[in-house]
Amino acid sequence: MEIRNPSDYYEKVQEKFPDLTLAEIKRVVDFGLKSFYRHNLIGGDVLLKSRDITVYSGKMFASNLVFYHY
Repeated sequence: MEIRNPSDYYEKVQEKFPDLTLAEIKRVVDFGLKSFYRHNLIGGDVLLKSRDITVYSGKMFASNLVFYHY
């Protein structure tokens, strides 16, 4: 597995959002990663969902019904 840094994504984001400056992109990406880390640190569940992929981090359940009620 390759270790990535937030700076690896700045140029990719800037290609999709050319109106944003590099400083603005850095603030957004860093804030998102820090928020993800802090939520996991305190035991929170994080669900990231897009059209192509879904990422869930937190307590996993074998039953969808139990997960729904949780």
